[in-house]
Amino acid sequence: MTKEKNDYYVYCWIDDKNEHKPFYVGKGKGLRAEAHDTLSAEEKKESAVQSRINELRLEGGKPYVRRFMWGLSNDCAHAVETALINTFDDLCNVSDGRALHNIRRKKDFSSWDAEYPGVDFFHFARKLEYLDAEDKTSRYFESKKDAYQKAGSNHKAAIGSYHVHSVSKIKMWMGDVSHKKWSNTYDEKTGEICIDMERVLERHETFEEVQRVHDSKYTLNKKQDKAKLKTKNHFLCFMKGLLPNDYVQFLGVYRDNWEESKKRGILVRERISTKWKVPKE
Repeated sequence: MTKEKNDYYVYCWIDDKNEHKPFYVGKGKGLRAEAHDTLSAEEKKESAVQSRINELRLEGGKPYVRRFMWGLSNDCAHAVETALINTFDDLCNVSDGRALHNIRRKKDFSSWDAEYPGVDFFHFARKLEYLDAEDKTSRYFESKKDAYQKAGSNHKAAIGSYHVHSVSKIKMWMGDVSHKKWSNTYDEKTGEICIDMERVLERHETFEEVQRVHDSKYTLNKKQDKAKLKTKNHFLCFMKGLLPNDYVQFLGVYRDNWEESKKRGILVRERISTKWKVPKE
């Protein structure tokens, strides 16, 4: 394909001292690829790629730029750029790219043997006997509504984070590790979930008030006997942001660990069980 003057292209800055490997991937048109070398002094200080270029030159290197693919539309260039960013190692790119809704993100998967639900396998079961955080056939769902319905709850809509199971009456919480405001984190090894306490305190002012509101409202199971719980504050935990395409993952049955939360200054949610039996209507 012949490159036209205003076509979009994807380019790489190359480190000549490191086996000629890319250290930055970008997209643009015209002279965008070379523009990193023509920034003002102030702009160069704020540019990650320019800082890397300067470092390599101070070390005696001669970094250079090369086009990787050209003659592209803007959307196609974004897709190619994102693909390369999630393929190459040790890049100085600040962003993972922009076309991230349908790509195997490097930071999510450390090896090729990890599977993406709905992409590498299709196990969105129609009816489940159990939700199981350790079984790929019964922990992945296409949406929040799908997750709640497969859990046996008759939800036609699911707005907000906390909901009540329509049959068992157990509380259900939908977290989101991609939500920047709440800063949810999930430890895959321990199952522990942590939430930034500063954000929580913006609503409830004191730690004691946070505990009171959660125990008396958010995670309170009023019909404990029907939910067959040993404690009235156990809840089902689902999480968004761990998977592509906005899929939802079941993480297990949880409770808030207030003693650990107070000690560490964050809201700590600990897993009680990885498995939960779906109730019959």
